Amino acid sequence: MKILSKSGNELLLLAMKDDSAAKGDYLLIEDRSRSMIVQVYDEEYLSSQALVEDIVKEEVVNASSMENLHDPLNIGSLSRLVRDARIFRAKIRASVNDGKLSSDVTWLPSRVESRIRRLAMKELDSFLGRQGIFSIPLGRTSDGEEFEIYAEDLDGKLTIITGKKESGKSHLSKILVKTLVQHGAFVVIFDLNNEYNGIGWNRDGTPSSVHRQVKLLEPGKTLRFSLNYCGKGAVSGMLKNALDMPAASLREFFRIWDWLENKQSLSMDAIGNAVNTWNINELVRDALVSRYHVIQSSRLFADNGLQFEDMISAGSGGAALVIKMDEVSPTVRRMVVELVLSKF
Repeated sequence: MKILSKSGNELLLLAMKDDSAAKGDYLLIEDRSRSMIVQVYDEEYLSSQALVEDIVKEEVVNASSMENLHDPLNIGSLSRLVRDARIFRAKIRASVNDGKLSSDVTWLPSRVESRIRRLAMKELDSFLGRQGIFSIPLGRTSDGEEFEIYAEDLDGKLTIITGKKESGKSHLSKILVKTLVQHGAFVVIFDLNNEYNGIGWNRDGTPSSVHRQVKLLEPGKTLRFSLNYCGKGAVSGMLKNALDMPAASLREFFRIWDWLENKQSLSMDAIGNAVNTWNINELVRDALVSRYHVIQSSRLFADNGLQFEDMISAGSGGAALVIKMDEVSPTVRRMVVELVLSKF
C-alpha cells in the first residue's frame, strides 16, 4: 500500500489485491520517527481512460476468438494486477511524534519510504491513553478484537451518535443505556418512538438484568411536577423556549408568581384566577391566558408531583428513566424537555 496523493485532510492510498482494509479501519503510516493515523472511509477501483479501454479490448478479443493467446512474458498477469488495484480514501486523524498523539498534522509522509499497516485497537488505545474502571463492551472488530469504551469517557461530555439509516445507531444507544445502568448510573431517555421500553426485557420475553431499574414515565400521567419543585427558573425556560411567550407577558407572569409565592398559595388554579383578574394590558392578558390553557391541557403540573431526587435516592443501583414522548404533541415535548433538563 502506497500514498498516491493528498487533498486537504484526505489521503488517497494505492492498494493491490493482497492489501486489505475495510471502511472504518485505522491505518498507521510510519515514516522514520514519525507516524500518521488515518481512517479509511471509502474504497474504489483505480480507474483511468487507458485502463478502461484495455479492459474493453481484452473482452472483445476473448469474445471473438477461441484461441489461447501466447504470453511468454506473462504480461497478462501484470495487467490483471493493475486492473485489480484499488484506491482507499482516508481521512487524516492524528500524528504520532515520539509516542505522543497530536491532532496538529503539519507534515507529509514519504511516498517512497513510508510503510502503511493496519492499526490494532490495542495500539490505538495506547496512543489515546484510554483507560477506565467501568468498561462498556460494544462488540468485536473484523479481526476479532474486543472493542470497548469506558463510561468515564462519556462523563461530562456531549456524545453524538451519527450514521446512515439502519446502521445500528439505536442499538448502540441501547447498549450504552443498559451498561451504564448496570454500572449504577441514572439515565434519562426522551423516547420519541416508544422503543426503549424493551430494555427491560430479553428477546425470549423474560425480564432482563435491568428490568427492575427501568422506570416508564408518561407526561401528564406518571410524569407531573409541582410548581414549587420546578421553580421560577425552570418555568421561565419553558415559557420562553417552548411556548414563545413575549418578554412583556413573561414579566407580568412572574409578578403574579412572586405575589402568589409570598402568599404561599402558588398553584395552577391560583395562577389562572390571577391572570383573569390582574390589572394588565389586554394583549398581555391574552398571551398569558393562551399559554395558561396550553399548560393546563398538558397536565404536567399537579400539587403533589414527581421529584427526581426521590427516585434517585430510592434506586441506589442506577436506573433508566424512560420518558414516553410518542403520544404527546410537539409543544408538550418541548415543555417536558425544558422542565426535565432544568433538574439535571
